[in-house]
Amino acid sequence: MDYLAAFLNYSFLRNKKLSHGKNPDSIYLAGFTEEHIQHLKDQAIEVITDNKRPVLVVECKGRTWRKAISEAVSLEFKTNTEAYEYLENLQKETNTALLVVELSRCKVRTPQNYTRSLIKNIDDAHFKGIYPESDLIFVDYASFLEKHWQYIGLYLRVNTLLEEHFHLYPKLSEHPLRAVK
Repeated sequence: MDYLAAFLNYSFLRNKKLSHGKNPDSIYLAGFTEEHIQHLKDQAIEVITDNKRPVLVVECKGRTWRKAISEAVSLEFKTNTEAYEYLENLQKETNTALLVVELSRCKVRTPQNYTRSLIKNIDDAHFKGIYPESDLIFVDYASFLEKHWQYIGLYLRVNTLLEEHFHLYPKLSEHPLRAVK
């Protein structure tokens, strides 16, 4: 099993079993190029389907929020709020893995607010006695995460390809790119 699959599987397990449905971590797969984003998206879909779970992929790049969700679920929404409420119910009432791709490039003024709202939706559900079985996965650019870390980083489990490389070296100082002489 490759590192990304292990990371996703552990995150799914942690959200369901280890945290008992309270404060589940959303997942952020940080990419650096368009090809990298596509690769991460494809791998995430593969892992989710291997777990025999439904997945909803919301492709945000170049779309309004409402259009991105409408295309993902093949329904028309009259407002952004209506589209968001649809996703909110999906997150709370199903075990669907919601894969949000390139929200940073969505045609909205503050994509970080949409990111945080989706995260808080499942993060705070236990206050209402709801323990979501869904998972929220963002595939987006590392630069977006870096820029908005203080606003959204607290709620995320983050993975990058760099982690895949660094895990091979238990002592960071032994990594060829970090070796101190």
